[in-house]
Amino acid sequence: MISGIYKDMKICIHTNDFELDESNHQLILRKFKLALTRIEPFIKTITMHLSTASDVNPCNDIHCKLNVCLCDKPSFIVEDIQKDLDFVVDRVIQKASRSINRKLVGDM
Repeated sequence: MISGIYKDMKICIHTNDFELDESNHQLILRKFKLALTRIEPFIKTITMHLSTASDVNPCNDIHCKLNVCLCDKPSFIVEDIQKDLDFVVDRVIQKASRSINRKLVGDM
């Protein structure tokens, strides 16, 4: 498990079946910061699980699952499977960002 704290938002990254080097870890944290800066005060924790999806698809695609816990709102999960690590991380972060924005706008 690798973790990082951005202001009050805690980010944990878990990997199965492969190692995540420091440069990829920093890149993932940077992507979170860029995508979630404006809505960061509403997020408690984000847990990312990365694994190979060989049980679903024999092509060794990467499965990425985000568990997002919001302040005073129910948590939710975003998942995706892609061949490229950067691409799958971008997609789940974008999906999570849109979901958080929808949840926040729905309460106004």
